[in-house]
Amino acid sequence: QWPQYSHVRRAVAYSIQMATAAVREQMITTSPLGLGDMSQYDADTPGRMEDVLRHTTGSHTHGNHIDVAYYQSTNNNLGREVCENDGSFCTATPDLLDAESTALFVYELLGDPMVSKIVMDPIIRETVIAMATNMMTLG
Repeated sequence: QWPQYSHVRRAVAYSIQMATAAVREQMITTSPLGLGDMSQYDADTPGRMEDVLRHTTGSHTHGNHIDVAYYQSTNNNLGREVCENDGSFCTATPDLLDAESTALFVYELLGDPMVSKIVMDPIIRETVIAMATNMMTLG
């Protein structure tokens, strides 16, 4: 992560911090979660200062958005691909995704009134929903 793209509102940082702490409390061997683009230091979309936007205009502004890695079945949770993909979306079932930890993370985020939207790859979303349903069934 580039430092010039690491500016986020305190409320957003706290939401992520509380959700990851809840995951860590229940999954004690889980590694810290990787963070990606936030806003530029001037509150603009990352990449604007180099004239190469990393996201669509209007997103990742004013510290309101943050890219978060998925929990992974490997020894770290860095922001890397967890599935075969076409450069934008998964094209196959995620093979590195820790769906259980990710489902718990999403559950914790959705319980925060400050969180208004979570955007996920469609295949990963279906995998996480299936895991969450299974977790709810098991109690």
